[in-house]
Amino acid sequence: MKTLIILAHPDIEASRINKALKTAALESEVSMSELYEKYPDFSFDVKKEQELLVKHDKIILQFPCFWYSSPPLLKKYIDDIFEYGFAYGSSGTALKDKEFGLCVSFGAKEDELCEVSMCKRVEDIFIPFKCSFSFVGARFIKPFFIFDAQNLSDEDLKEKARAYRDYIKA
Repeated sequence: MKTLIILAHPDIEASRINKALKTAALESEVSMSELYEKYPDFSFDVKKEQELLVKHDKIILQFPCFWYSSPPLLKKYIDDIFEYGFAYGSSGTALKDKEFGLCVSFGAKEDELCEVSMCKRVEDIFIPFKCSFSFVGARFIKPFFIFDAQNLSDEDLKEKARAYRDYIKA
């Protein structure tokens, strides 16, 4: 199974968590597409990105959670790349049967996320992703979450990185 990691972090070099996860992912046999590095102007090469998706069976979107959502470039990526005739519509079957997963880091603790919001489970935050993937005929796989990111010890981060490699390979 060919895996693509779509990394959407606006400042990966300043991120202890996502940078460590990126390093762990690259130790596996994956392709990686760093959206903020490739498209700082938010203007995609749509055909190139679509070709990249077609070449892979499993796609993992890796990003930090910002205000119960993804960074803006990732939202725009889905809006622009999952276009009619490619991802949906009578001839839009390019993403059908592909696996889509999420790797999301949170600054908050798990129990704090739902305590102050309307969601019952953290997974509820990402229902729009699940619905979008379902709409294009893809399968949404269980997400990989890291909570309380800024307080992880180095040892805990190493363990999370190992767990992420296992998630990628599963």
